Amino acid sequence: MKAPAGAPNWETSAAGPFDRWANGLGFDYFYGFNAGDMNHWDPVLFENRNLVPRSSDPNYYLTEDIADHAISWVRQVTSIAPDKPFFLYVAPGANHSPHPVPQEWIDQFKGQFDAGWDAYREASLKRQKKLGVVPENTIDFAYQGKAGERGKPATVTLTANGKKVGEGRLPRTVPLHFSLGEGVDVGTDTGSAVDFTYTLPFQFTGTIDKVTVTLK
Repeated sequence: MKAPAGAPNWETSAAGPFDRWANGLGFDYFYGFNAGDMNHWDPVLFENRNLVPRSSDPNYYLTEDIADHAISWVRQVTSIAPDKPFFLYVAPGANHSPHPVPQEWIDQFKGQFDAGWDAYREASLKRQKKLGVVPENTIDFAYQGKAGERGKPATVTLTANGKKVGEGRLPRTVPLHFSLGEGVDVGTDTGSAVDFTYTLPFQFTGTIDKVTVTLK
């Protein structure tokens, strides 16, 4: 996991101080990194206050490592004290820059976005309206760029209730694309289960109360 508060750079080494590390903030156990972002193939990790040796696994990936340690910790704690409540805070670094992704995760989406951002956004919004995920009068923020031209200028249009209420020109866009979903699934998960009572693949059974998008 990423440290819940994130110690400042001058407090992230084994020399401390440790009061703003996870253990200093009330956690009994910590496995992860203190920095704002991290190399996901060759990370600098700590287990509590101890530097973790570099992995020799050629297929190592940080998100999977964090998940495996979280699962192992839950199994250990629940086997020793099954009635004792616990709080597990898992913060995968993959949802933070620099967005590193294994090639096999990218390959799963090959061809799905060839029509470009505009077409995919429009199709997704139609599905969400049909399913009742979003209301019919959802604000529509349209991005009008060319497929495959990441980093190029583009025009954006803001539409409310089917009427254009604003338009602007972006001088540049972010020149990258990535996939983060496999390690932090919401839906059907095919990865490692946190408990032996799960049978893969298993469904997400939690509740997403609200999704808010703020446009400024």
